[in-house]
Amino acid sequence: AYYKRCHELGLDEMIASDTGEMLSERLWRRYAEHAIPMLDSIEKEPAMADTLIEGSGIRRCEIDYLAEHELVVKLEDYLRRRSKLELLVTHQSLKQSKGLFEACEKLFGDQARAKYDEYFNNESPGDKSKAEKITTIKETLKNSSLNSKGKKSKTV
Repeated sequence: AYYKRCHELGLDEMIASDTGEMLSERLWRRYAEHAIPMLDSIEKEPAMADTLIEGSGIRRCEIDYLAEHELVVKLEDYLRRRSKLELLVTHQSLKQSKGLFEACEKLFGDQARAKYDEYFNNESPGDKSKAEKITTIKETLKNSSLNSKGKKSKTV
């Protein structure tokens, strides 16, 4: 019944950009029977099937579900643990992502601006990006394998 209804709503033709799977599969895999009310909301308002956070595949109906049924208290909790976006997208890309603030509004209501600012202001201006940190670690490892004369040291 679920998949038949998804087919009727056209969700089989919608592909999640983050996983490459059909929206019908994505919703069932992530939410199981909790996906059925999401179909109700898509049926009433087709825009609920639209991507909310640019480049993520996360749909409006998913954020509404989380806002109603999950206790998300910090944006970091959502981005790191619940969606894994923080692990896949750079901090700067997240900050520029269309739809992220709207997701905050749905998740946190009147506290949206404070939660958004708390997340993005946590990193001080002197902090390095993840890519810069990885480069620094690689350089350190490379340099530590050379001795003071520029020759490779023996690994023990």
